[in-house]
Amino acid sequence: MINTIINVIFLIVFIAAAVSVTYEYRIMKKRGTANRVQFIFYVSAMIIYVGLAITALLSLFQ
Repeated sequence: MINTIINVIFLIVFIAAAVSVTYEYRIMKKRGTANRVQFIFYVSAMIIYVGLAITALLSLFQ
């Protein structure tokens, strides 16, 4: 029971982090302050967060 609650919390946190990274990059791009290195950083961070969210989701169904 506690394990399920912790996994749901992790799932919500990682999805929120991925959305936050995407939104932050869009704001920087709109201002014109984003460059290629930051794009690579934000894409890799989003991939990591989505991967962690998928891991949390899969661990709910064990």
